[in-house]
Amino acid sequence: MEVCTSCNDRGIYSPYDGESFLSPRDISIEYALLNRAFFALILIIASVFIEDYIANVEDLALSEERYRHQIEWSPEGILVYTEGEIAYVNAAGVRFLGADNRESLTGRNITDMIDPESKTIFRERENQAIIGARINMDNVGLTRQDGSHITVDMSFAPVFSDKGSAIQIVIKNSGSG
Repeated sequence: MEVCTSCNDRGIYSPYDGESFLSPRDISIEYALLNRAFFALILIIASVFIEDYIANVEDLALSEERYRHQIEWSPEGILVYTEGEIAYVNAAGVRFLGADNRESLTGRNITDMIDPESKTIFRERENQAIIGARINMDNVGLTRQDGSHITVDMSFAPVFSDKGSAIQIVIKNSGSG
């Protein structure tokens, strides 16, 4: 049986002559001070990054709140249309589409409300918006959920959505209708 020449008195491998860890007396004072200074610098840099991150998160939350307020109180109907369904509609959009509440519109296909002569053009505009175009469609006839008829202008633009491709459609009263 071989005897471990690099083991301490308990049989544990140690390259430090019987010590199982590096003690303070094994390093120079200069190295120890440099090590502490470097560690302090890392802590300061990390705290700056954390402070910056917290400020960015707070700014983002404030920006989102402002944007949500603007969308909710816009006099124009704004809806997000994704995968052939209305995913979101603001209060003005609920009024434009003649619904009692937004839940009755969420999940519906807006093409069901568009007059038959405008459906083909609507689908073309929808496809153009999906690939990045910002495009308008004037004098669109809609049969509202309450059964009445209205003529509106629509603006299409691509937006980000967690469900993939989405379109923001802004609905306003038609200038000629």
